[in-house]
Amino acid sequence: MRAESFYNFATYIEGVSDLRAYGGKSLHEQSHGESFISLFANRFEQGIYILDEPEAALSPQRQLSLLKLVHDLATPGHAQFIIATHSPIILSYGTLTNHAEAGEELFEVFIDPQTDEVKYRIRATSWPRATLARLGQPIVRALQARFRSHSLAAMKRATGAVGTRR
Repeated sequence: MRAESFYNFATYIEGVSDLRAYGGKSLHEQSHGESFISLFANRFEQGIYILDEPEAALSPQRQLSLLKLVHDLATPGHAQFIIATHSPIILSYGTLTNHAEAGEELFEVFIDPQTDEVKYRIRATSWPRATLARLGQPIVRALQARFRSHSLAAMKRATGAVGTRR
């Protein structure tokens, strides 16, 4: 949440809440980063969360705190996160610990400055974590290729794109 909109949000919360749900301290009495972490730690539970550049409010240390909170919520399967970020710290968060593969994924949508075309790219680095994934690595790789193909098709359907350019 941007600083400008967070100020309005914090003002609203003070008018309708006793602040216990936000760590017991006014969000206005905390720095932007502290109040963001307080909101995240005290209000995020089950659900799907879409975060747009959460690092804007956070120091590098607070970004690590955010990753710990994301991990604690996502690991038991209570929450899922879609995070748009430029932060190398936040980008370093890998796959879930109970996933058969270990590694990192990047789903990127951008405008090519040379052609003005919208591009969709998936970058993934993975290696088998579970024994079954190790034994069935050719099948796992085939399933990953199938996912890439289906993901591209879904993106084209969602955007109304035509053709097969990648």
